[in-house]
Amino acid sequence: MPVSVTDVSRGRAPTRTSIPAVVRESVEATSETPAHPVQSGGEGVRAPMPGRIVDVLVEVGDTVEAGAVVVILEAMKMENELRASRKGTVTAVLVKKGDPADGGQMLVTLE
Repeated sequence: MPVSVTDVSRGRAPTRTSIPAVVRESVEATSETPAHPVQSGGEGVRAPMPGRIVDVLVEVGDTVEAGAVVVILEAMKMENELRASRKGTVTAVLVKKGDPADGGQMLVTLE
């Protein structure tokens, strides 16, 4: 499936080109499918969008309160504080500072 892309590099006139797109996975959305889990998927904290991990503020074994900032994610040139949606104990930290993160990716799990 071709995708149309416009190059708008500084100092040049915009140029439009078509490139082939590769579909890695196809998922059908339903009314039960969450668009993007913003803070938690019930088991932990997920990235709401693709970005880069700026800082991880918890370690395995830490107890966190609901609303506590656990990860800072840079996305779209903004730092986003990702918070625990509930009180719990950190059971796994799945990323480290500097790691890329995909939208919906689990970053920290809570028990």
